[in-house]
Amino acid sequence: MIDDFVYYEGGYSNNKKEGKGKQYKSVEIEFSKFANQIKKKYKTININSYGDIIMNNVFLGNAIIIDESKHNQMTKNGKQYFCYTLLCYEGLFKNDKRNGKGKEYDIFGNLIFEGEYNNGLKWAGNGKEYDENGNLLFEGEYQEGKKHGKGKEYNKEGNILYEGEFKYSDRNGKGKEYDKFGHLIFEGEYSFFFRKNGKAKLYDDGNLWFEGEYQNGKINGR
Repeated sequence: MIDDFVYYEGGYSNNKKEGKGKQYKSVEIEFSKFANQIKKKYKTININSYGDIIMNNVFLGNAIIIDESKHNQMTKNGKQYFCYTLLCYEGLFKNDKRNGKGKEYDIFGNLIFEGEYNNGLKWAGNGKEYDENGNLLFEGEYQEGKKHGKGKEYNKEGNILYEGEFKYSDRNGKGKEYDKFGHLIFEGEYSFFFRKNGKAKLYDDGNLWFEGEYQNGKINGR
């Protein structure tokens, strides 16, 4: 798959991207995979004679269908590929780099992140991360594209799974853990995702039933 920036529109200063702007990228993907993925979000797919992608009567970009079985010099096992230009980022720029608040999209136009960027580094500061269906998966602090600092994790049903401290995307430090229904089950310390030995609180259906020392997954040495 080809994934390159091909177009920018927005503000400039001293011949550099500055202020609000949008970045687009060129994408080449096997058409059957594109169709299967996009049907999860759109019921109808149409490409008109001008090469426009129309989905549920919404214009999403330009496309070229390449049947490479007809071009020996470009043969890729006779498969069809779908080439198009799609918005991948919109937000603030400084000195040609993403800097400040912005939104990032995947190749199917789904919002995957909204938050802060720092000097071109993705996901640096506060932000929210989403799955392909628009479900919030995480909100909190990031550093160099990883969860770092305080944050909250959610499942696809919208229930909280964890709130507390992170270090390079692992649960690390003080935190609270919840079951899949959003009921509090554990409160204590974490070390690189795993519960840490020490003082902790355990809950049953959100109700406290133990408070004390927690070691190796056991309470009071039991």
